[in-house]
Order: sequence, then C-alpha cells, then structure tokens
Amino acid sequence: MMASLPEENIDKFIRVLQKNHSASVELTNDQYLQIANTLEKPTPKKIMALPTQEDNEELLILELEAEALGLELELLQVA
Repeated sequence: MMASLPEENIDKFIRVLQKNHSASVELTNDQYLQIANTLEKPTPKKIMALPTQEDNEELLILELEAEALGLELELLQVA
C-alpha cells in the first residue's frame, strides 16, 4: 500500500501508525540519508555500578538503626 501526504503531516501520520497500529514505515537509503542529520542522537546511558559488599554492610547497619529507632519510639509511646 502506498500513501501520499503533505510533508508537514508525515510525522503525525507515522506516530499514529506506530502508536495505534504497531505499524512501521520503510525508507529507502536515499530517504534515510535526507533525514539522518535531523534525527536526535540518543544520549548514552549512565552505567550504574553494582553495590559492593561494603555498601551492603552499610545498608544493613542503616536498616538496623532504623529498626532500633522504631522500637525506641514504641517504648516511649507505651511509657
């Protein structure tokens, strides 16, 4: 199937096709080269470091301190 649209409506038309119908648009190499410079370059993803054993120990200490404070508050409310 082929369609012809005014240039200013092509972007909106493609978005509707993709969102509502999961359809894609095929471009020739020449068509791609015409728009390649106007495409936004993806920003690189920030690489997250895995937590170390030291981080896990620090988190465990903070959790225990939070639990101790919670228990202390309960004791203060009972007294």
